[in-house]
Amino acid sequence: MTLIRNADPADDRFLAALDRVSQRARRAQNELITGKRLFDVSDDPDQVADLLQVRAGLAETAQHKFNLGRIRTEVDSAERALDSAVNVMERARVLASRGASTANTAQTRRVLAAEAAALVEQLVIISSTRVEGRHIFAGDLDQTVPYIYDGTLPFLVSSYGGSKSTRQAIHPGGTTFAISKSADEIFDNPDATRNAFGAIRGLRDALLNNDQVGITESINNIQTATEHMNIMQAFYGVVQGRVQHANDFAHKAELRLSTQLAGIEDADLISASVRLQRATTESESALLAKARSNRQNLFDYLA
Repeated sequence: MTLIRNADPADDRFLAALDRVSQRARRAQNELITGKRLFDVSDDPDQVADLLQVRAGLAETAQHKFNLGRIRTEVDSAERALDSAVNVMERARVLASRGASTANTAQTRRVLAAEAAALVEQLVIISSTRVEGRHIFAGDLDQTVPYIYDGTLPFLVSSYGGSKSTRQAIHPGGTTFAISKSADEIFDNPDATRNAFGAIRGLRDALLNNDQVGITESINNIQTATEHMNIMQAFYGVVQGRVQHANDFAHKAELRLSTQLAGIEDADLISASVRLQRATTESESALLAKARSNRQNLFDYLA
């Protein structure tokens, strides 16, 4: 019986070359399937730093957009709430004009006074507007109800339960801007000419007392408090614009970074297709040539 001879070194070289061709084919196929050309650090070491930097930039931009989305929800809700508050103030002005008529009796004015107190209660409800479980007009103490309405209290509302608002939004460009006002500034401003609660409460008291002069004076107080409320609403309108600008900025940054990322890691699908076809052809041709040049098999070595 003849022993099997050692494998020809040429066969080893052939198998090694065939494996390299197969690796090129697999890589090209992976690029076509995934659309990516980088699968490992070793694929292109020079691009790793840029790739990590761009990916970090995209993650940061995504966080900015998420935060801005939450802020937009809050600011939009605040703007709508103050629009309702302005309507309440307009209703108070109409009520004051009606109450100032000399045709009213004390009894009629007491009925109007009850409606004025109800308007104060509506403002208290508006001041307690919540978004995502937060009282958006309570300043930094946003888990606290800003005001509580109590018709038995002389001033109808409790003292302010919140705090000043220091919240800031971060613009993707690096700047910051204020995004909220506190209820004590909006509804219960220390300046009597801007105090919505005080203006309507003054009307209520004048109506209860059948005070013709006091009712007439309340009209001016309600007007100046309404103007202040409009200013507060306009503040949120400005913030809406700033949030939109910041979001547009983030969107443009995201597009720019996505383009950079694609340039780094996306595959050239046409090139990958050509390389796969070439590798397939080379592999088939090599196997065919090998088969023709060596017809022997294992049985040829057996005696």
